[in-house]
Amino acid sequence: MDQETVAGIGNIFSDEILFQARINPAEGRLRPERHKGGRCPHCRSPLKVFKVGARTAYCCPKCQAC
Repeated sequence: MDQETVAGIGNIFSDEILFQARINPAEGRLRPERHKGGRCPHCRSPLKVFKVGARTAYCCPKCQAC
């Protein structure tokens, strides 16, 4: 929930996202693989890169069915 890393998501949403993902809010869990040419941190498959609105999104075709 540190706003220095990612800003713009309200506390209610960030709290719910972390709860659903079972991530402790005190742990730093940003994945460095989220870039063009990156690989899934779980299965190591190449990430699919696409645009959602004006933002770049990264998705693992195996783990996230994108």
